[in-house]
Amino acid sequence: MYKYSVIIPHYRDLEALDKLLSSIPPREDIQVILVDDHSFDDPKVIFDAVEKYKRDGFSVMISTAEKNGAGLCRNQGLKLAEGKWLLFADSDDYYTDTAFQSLDKYYDDEADIVYFTPTSIELPSGEKGIRHIPAEKKIKAFMEDKNEMSEATLRYEMYGPVSKMIRRSMVVSNHLQFSRRMCANDVMFSVCSGYYAKTIKASSDVIYVITRKQGSLTMRKDPYGYKERFDAYVCVYTFLRDRIDKDIFEQLMGWTMGKLIRAAVQGYGYPMVSYMYRTYKRYGVPMNGLSMRYLKNSLGFISNSFNV
Repeated sequence: MYKYSVIIPHYRDLEALDKLLSSIPPREDIQVILVDDHSFDDPKVIFDAVEKYKRDGFSVMISTAEKNGAGLCRNQGLKLAEGKWLLFADSDDYYTDTAFQSLDKYYDDEADIVYFTPTSIELPSGEKGIRHIPAEKKIKAFMEDKNEMSEATLRYEMYGPVSKMIRRSMVVSNHLQFSRRMCANDVMFSVCSGYYAKTIKASSDVIYVITRKQGSLTMRKDPYGYKERFDAYVCVYTFLRDRIDKDIFEQLMGWTMGKLIRAAVQGYGYPMVSYMYRTYKRYGVPMNGLSMRYLKNSLGFISNSFNV
């Protein structure tokens, strides 16, 4: 039995993929599942590119005959996963040199999810980035003061699946999957796994390096991407609305009016704002939410962008 199953969706960037794969130790107890999102017309290109990593426990899949996004790739990877713990990695990121030593500390832990502190860099400069800062702050707050709010923040606001170890049996028993949308396909998986996890823990160990470069999916500001992310957040709202403590819910979901204001300020125009308004009405989401917590987090992120 494998200790870990590392699931990697990939599209096109072979250089970055090589860096990621080289950061995963070639251990017999680590299963690596690479799912390529039909990057090339000739599948031989991807198979040749990863030939040097071929071993027992290393598998490569081609998703479909057309691009379907990371969510579908991750779902296909889940079908092959055999490890006690699931790890997810984006193909343009990589693990730190001591990552798996840190993971091994928690292998026998009773928690269903262990959240690890990430770091980030900007490409091509290699300078320290800002994408890790929100996660870093949430983990630090939880470790310094374990209360209902700091725990809920980890469970329901750590939207990405990376820099975590997630118990596979918990995912399987609750039939958790990623959505098929191109953007924010990981949001509901992360929120649902946070909800169903009986126990969670966090570590200050840095195991994962998030990269950001011009043109990456998270860097694009386009109406399609904004709409898909908005739809994902509405799904989170409706999922948690009747499932968690009301006071905690109201603190977490204090962004409803903020999303409308942001769409207007960023120039997405009347069609987007109108769509958001209609969606709120359809799902009974009140538009009076603009909490101080949301404002503080937004201002903090803007400040970080100037200080790093």
